[in-house]
Amino acid sequence: MKNWIKENWLGLVAILFLLILLVFSGSKNSGTNGKWQAIYYPDGCLNCEDNYIYSPFYDTVNECIQWVNDKAETRRGNTDAAECAFDCKKDSGFLVCEETVDVLGRASY
Repeated sequence: MKNWIKENWLGLVAILFLLILLVFSGSKNSGTNGKWQAIYYPDGCLNCEDNYIYSPFYDTVNECIQWVNDKAETRRGNTDAAECAFDCKKDSGFLVCEETVDVLGRASY
């Protein structure tokens, strides 16, 4: 057994390294980590990314929807649009989400 370990120590180290990498890559915060977040589109403009307003993260969709409704009331923008999105991650420059809920629904392109 000792000889086998001596002969294969490099492979064992590589496997250990890969296991550690796998465990820690799953905990990296690259998205909303199972949370809801609103994306608010002033004037309903989906192509105006610089103007998007992002909410804090919420545990429930109802909290997210409430934030959107409060923002809409404050802005009084009758052409604003918004959606709540769940568990989003950046992928090739795009925000990819497990689920989205249209809240205001008055988007324009």
